[in-house]
Amino acid sequence: GGPELLVTPAATQVPTQDSYGNGVIQKKGVCPKAGKLVSSAAGTFNGSNTYADTNVDLNGWTAISCSFWARLDDAGANYPMPIASADTVQGFEMFFSATSRQMSARLKNGAWKGIISPLLVNIGEWNHFAATYNQAGGKLDLYQNGVLAAETSASQIVADAFCKLYIGGRGSLFIMDGPLCDMQV
Repeated sequence: GGPELLVTPAATQVPTQDSYGNGVIQKKGVCPKAGKLVSSAAGTFNGSNTYADTNVDLNGWTAISCSFWARLDDAGANYPMPIASADTVQGFEMFFSATSRQMSARLKNGAWKGIISPLLVNIGEWNHFAATYNQAGGKLDLYQNGVLAAETSASQIVADAFCKLYIGGRGSLFIMDGPLCDMQV
């Protein structure tokens, strides 16, 4: 948990159906959580907009939890990242596989340590994702629509030097194509 980051009021975001509890989301076009769409400087994330800078430095973090709603609008993008550290040597990120439409979460501080959800994401449908990591507990967990989708052991620090956290991509790379809402870190 923690503070919600970069949230702006959204117009008429009313859920039409919610089957979140059973691990399946059947929503199209509306954010499942009213009024908390995440935005970049250019507006929503459409595959070509810039990322959003959280002004969060991951240096010294030994644990991280992140949760958000995402709707992937285009599977053709190259690994769209709802959340990512700017540094390719260390940090934390969650991204969609460009070919399989599956969510991944991974840490890097020396070598990548990651997990992939076995659950596919349908284009244009909202899904809720969460990842938790605690160095002391030695585990990285990935949840999709309220269900533990994958887990792995991990023991590295999230970052041991300056490492910014971004929403919607890693700078101009791996830009998210689809809206995000209720991002919490």
